[in-house]
Amino acid sequence: MSKPHIVIIGSGWAGFYLAEYLSPTLYDITIISPRRTSAYTPLLASAACGLFNFYLAEEPVRSKSRKCRFLKANVTTISFPSKTLHCAPAFDDDTDPITNQPFTLTYDYLILAPGCIPNTFNTPGVAEHALFMKNVSDAMATRKLLFDLLEKASLPTCSPARKSELLHVAIVGGGPTGVEITAELDDLANHELRD
Repeated sequence: MSKPHIVIIGSGWAGFYLAEYLSPTLYDITIISPRRTSAYTPLLASAACGLFNFYLAEEPVRSKSRKCRFLKANVTTISFPSKTLHCAPAFDDDTDPITNQPFTLTYDYLILAPGCIPNTFNTPGVAEHALFMKNVSDAMATRKLLFDLLEKASLPTCSPARKSELLHVAIVGGGPTGVEITAELDDLANHELRD
C-alpha cells in the first residue's frame, strides 16, 4: 500500500519545520518552493553586516538527511476538488527549455506555508527605496550596498557632506529584524571597522 502524499508549499520556517518533523515512514513528502534554502531569519542581519558567512544563515532544503522530495517551482493554481497542483519551474533568466515546462502534481494532503511579502505599513518611500531582509539574497544585497557606501565614503575625493549622506542609514521597522540589523550596524561601526 502506498503512503499518503503530503505536499508542502513553501520552504520558510513553517514549511521547513513541518518537513523536518513529519514521518517519512508514514508519508511521502514533497516541498515546492522557489527557494532552495530556508533562511535562519535571526542570523540574516549578522550576515548582511559581514560578521559571518552567508551559509550560516541558511539551510539547504535538499539534503541526504531530509527524507523528502524538493521541487524548485511556484504553484500557479490549485484544484482542491481534484487535489492537483499546477506548477511552473522557478528559474530566473534561464533559457533551458525544461525551465519553461509547467507540470502538475497530485496530493493527498496539502499544507500551505508560502510565507509573505514584507509589510511596509504604507510608510512613504519604503517600497521604492528600501532593502528588505527576508532571505539570504536580501542579506547579500544589503551587504554589498553597505560596504560599497563605506568604500565610497573612504575615498579621498569624498567631501565631509557627501560622506555624511553616504553613511546615513535609516532602518524602518522596530520588529525583530529591524532591531537586529540596528544592533549589528552599531557593532560594525563601533567595533569592527577601522577609520
